[in-house]
Amino acid sequence: MPRIRAENIEQHKAVTRALIVDAALGVFAAVGYERSTLGSIADSAGMPRSSVYEYFPNKEAILGAVIEDRVPPLFNEWFAGIPEGNALERLEGLFRTTFRMMLEHPRVAALVVGPGRQMAGPDTHMGEMVTLVTLAFVDMCADGIAEGLFPPGEPQHLGAAVGDLLIGGVNEMLEGADPAAAHDPILETRLRMLRTGILGCD
Repeated sequence: MPRIRAENIEQHKAVTRALIVDAALGVFAAVGYERSTLGSIADSAGMPRSSVYEYFPNKEAILGAVIEDRVPPLFNEWFAGIPEGNALERLEGLFRTTFRMMLEHPRVAALVVGPGRQMAGPDTHMGEMVTLVTLAFVDMCADGIAEGLFPPGEPQHLGAAVGDLLIGGVNEMLEGADPAAAHDPILETRLRMLRTGILGCD
C-alpha cells in the first residue's frame, strides 16, 4: 500500500507531484536533462518508477512541470527588474538582472537556456514567457530607435540580436568551471558588445 504523504488524497497528490518535480530538478542539474531517466528521478524522489508514471507519462512532461512550477516566479522577478531610464539604460539593466538571477538560480537557469528553450512551443508556458521576453526586447529597441540612441532598422531584428547576445553570455557563464568568478568579466564583455557592436553606441 502506498505511503500517504498528507492528510487527504488531494494533498497527497500535490505533495507527491512536488517531490517528483524537486527530484527531477536535482537530477537534471546533476547529470543533465539528456542523460536523466524516469528511473533516476524516481530513485531520487524515493518512490518506485510506477508511481512517477501515475503523475507524468514521460521525462518531457516532467520537464514541462518543472518549468511551469519554477520559471514563472523568476520571469516575474525579471520583469520587475526592468529599470527606469532610456532604452539603453533599460537594456543594460536587464542584462545585469539576468546575469544575477541566472547565477542565483543555476539549476533553473540551465533548463531555461537549454532544453526548456528548445521546447518553447506556442502553446506552452515556456513559449508564452519567451514571447513576452522577446517582445520586451523588441519594444526597448523600438524605443531606442525612436529616441535616436540606436541605429535605424527593424526593431524585431535588433531585438533578436540583443536576445541572442544575452543568452550566449549566460550560457558561457553557466558552462564555465566557476560561474561566480566568470560573472563580472563575461557580463562586462557582453555589455561592451551590446553598446559598440549591436547598437553602435559610444
